[in-house]
Amino acid sequence: MKKKRQFNYIKFLTIVLAVFALGTARYFYVKTNHGKHISGHIYTDTAKVLSNEGGLVRQVCVQENQIVKKGDLLVKLDKALLKTELDEMIIRIERENLKLKLFKFYENRALDEYIAAKKDIDVDKEKVDFKFKELEEKQMLYQIQEVSIKLLKAKENSFKSRIANKNIFSGFDGKISKINIFENTFVNKNDNIFEITHLTNAYMDLSIHQKDKGKFNFNDEKSISIISYPDKNFKAKVVEIKPIDEFRALVKFKIDQEENAEKVDLISGMKANLKYE
Repeated sequence: MKKKRQFNYIKFLTIVLAVFALGTARYFYVKTNHGKHISGHIYTDTAKVLSNEGGLVRQVCVQENQIVKKGDLLVKLDKALLKTELDEMIIRIERENLKLKLFKFYENRALDEYIAAKKDIDVDKEKVDFKFKELEEKQMLYQIQEVSIKLLKAKENSFKSRIANKNIFSGFDGKISKINIFENTFVNKNDNIFEITHLTNAYMDLSIHQKDKGKFNFNDEKSISIISYPDKNFKAKVVEIKPIDEFRALVKFKIDQEENAEKVDLISGMKANLKYE
């Protein structure tokens, strides 16, 4: 009976020591890692793509949720009307160039008449002055025509640029999140035609205790790991710090991928762990 009690006592003591050891280990584990890692979820920006020209939508080259790269073709707009206007502008310039030649001919003839009148001793001064004024007039007409042609050529270049811009391309890597146009419909200049979500950079907001706010400063860089890419390294820069209430503060991080490294797609909702001292 005595041995049985002693056995139970030892068993009880063993259990107590085991529980105490586990509790102590957990305490030191939490103590060691508290403030070292914070988990959160990333989110990405969405940018609007505006039409750089008005016109008829001939072809929408992408679909919603499609991944696109910088420079990928998004939409083709009809160029027929602009090409017609460009052809008309070219013909007009040719006509104005012929007029320029004619004005040059008038200028040269007025110059010859002025020189002849100035050399002729039988011509009075009043007639010489008249010929000089005629020469000035013809020179001015020629100069005005030159300026007119320069303006027309500037318009010609503008038409050529607008025709080139009839194809709209993606300005960055991203995912098509929304399409606001349809084929065979008209759009105006600066219409919001697409929305694209960035994939190569992202953000993460973390809520921290006010007492820990001093561990973060504007433009500080921290290491961050994204669960979906365990072999990739990312940098998180502090871009904003603001209080939430008297107990907590919000720290906003911008996540950048390493330079000279193959870029991966960052998608809203991916889990990430931030490391800090």
